[in-house]
Amino acid sequence: MWRLAPGDETAVGRVDNVLGSEVTVGFERSGTFSAEVALVNHGRYPVKVLGLPDRGAYYYGLESAEMTSDPAGPPQPFHSFTLRRGAARWLVLHFRFADCDLDHGGDGGDVSRTSLPVDYRVFGLHRKETVPFQHFALSVPSGHCDHPAL
Repeated sequence: MWRLAPGDETAVGRVDNVLGSEVTVGFERSGTFSAEVALVNHGRYPVKVLGLPDRGAYYYGLESAEMTSDPAGPPQPFHSFTLRRGAARWLVLHFRFADCDLDHGGDGGDVSRTSLPVDYRVFGLHRKETVPFQHFALSVPSGHCDHPAL
């Protein structure tokens, strides 16, 4: 998880416990942050990953995605790909906060995201599944925004 570039953890908090890690990103008007996640096929058959359909979450949204099969290698723009049984593909997800002053309404709480919707095709059938993060949660501030992200 980073803000402007890998290693930039400005306004990024992390809490580790026996259940995993919760990373909290501080709201910044029109600010960006990125996360790396591994998409692993634990199923019995290869699947063709078509896309990431869930773009918006009101006060932040998925702006773009990149991918790589080697976490040390350079990422490339996201495109559909076949994920074989037991294989993994690293996704770099780039998010943008809304262009607003987030009004917490006295609450000031955070909202956690623990999964990622994925569009895929298996045996010619199109499906959308919410793929859970393993041992990881992403938290962002909640509140009212007069110019939602998406």
